[in-house]
Amino acid sequence: MERIIDINNTLIDLGNIKSVINDSDAMSYSDGYLIINLLRGREYVYNPDTKETVLIEPQIKIFGSFDKIAVWFDEVKEKWNKYMIEMEKLK
Repeated sequence: MERIIDINNTLIDLGNIKSVINDSDAMSYSDGYLIINLLRGREYVYNPDTKETVLIEPQIKIFGSFDKIAVWFDEVKEKWNKYMIEMEKLK
């Protein structure tokens, strides 16, 4: 089960996501941010895939074009949903 994902060279712990926000303006197709609010922050998390420990911040902002943010938003939401379903199965 994938727990740590890489979005635009930013590592995100799916088990620590509180909410995901697409902060780009759909009306003007302007650049903006993908904002990921985390449950916990400013702590080190072990990534079992790479066997490295990474620092996780309480809020992650990833800047990009309107199109990229839409793709990243969908990717995070899909993987987060799959992760949560897998966690429910383990209970």
